[in-house]
Amino acid sequence: MEKLKIVLALLIIGVITSACSSSTHQSTNTHIKDLVQSDVFGVLPETEMDIMVYNNSSEIEGEYFELATVEIKETGDDSSSEEVIEMLKKEAKDLGGNGVLLLEQKENENGKAITKEIKAIAVYALDRVHVGTQIVSL
Repeated sequence: MEKLKIVLALLIIGVITSACSSSTHQSTNTHIKDLVQSDVFGVLPETEMDIMVYNNSSEIEGEYFELATVEIKETGDDSSSEEVIEMLKKEAKDLGGNGVLLLEQKENENGKAITKEIKAIAVYALDRVHVGTQIVSL
C-alpha cells in the first residue's frame, strides 16, 4: 500500500510538472520554382537589407525579370511577418535577385500556433542596379 501511495504521488507530480511547463515549436518550409536562369546578372546587392520589397508590380519602375517563385510557410508560437519577409529577402539574394514582389500573404491562428504563409516572386529590377554601396537608377 505504501508503494502505491509513492507511485501515485510521483505520477501526480509528473502530471502537474508537465502541465506547468511550456514548449515552443517552430517549423519553416520553403518552396522555390525557378523561372529564369539567375546567374546572368552580374551586379547584385551586397546584403539582404538592400533587397527591395514590392507589394505589387506597379511599384517596380521600368523593366524587371521574374527569377523564381518563392513560398515560405512558417508555423510557430512567435511567428511574425517581418521574419518571413527577411527569409524571402535572403532567398531572393541567393537566387540572384534585387527585389521581392509579394503575391499572397496568409495568416492562420490555431490555438497558440500561428502559421504565416507568404508567396512571392524573386525579381531582378533593372531600375535598381547596385554599384558598390550606391544604388544607381537607370
